[in-house]
Amino acid sequence: MDDVSILNTEKKFAGALFKSFRSKRFGITTCCGLDVNTAIISKSLCDWEQKLDKTLAFSTELTIKIIDCETGEPVAEYGKKGSSINIYK
Repeated sequence: MDDVSILNTEKKFAGALFKSFRSKRFGITTCCGLDVNTAIISKSLCDWEQKLDKTLAFSTELTIKIIDCETGEPVAEYGKKGSSINIYK
């Protein structure tokens, strides 16, 4: 899905929920019928498609440096061969 269709789906979802809230809370109804269920379903499908579109790219060149707050110096480099840091104390 492109960004415009995602925004349109979220706009319709928000509008349908607001109209439903307004009719239940204040008794103000619109001339056209409320289709909250369709808006919820299309929003859920849109969210699901967004999750499917995202792929994780893993890098083998990732290096994490842990820095001592008092000295500002790196304590050790995590992720290099032979280094180990216990972060779960």
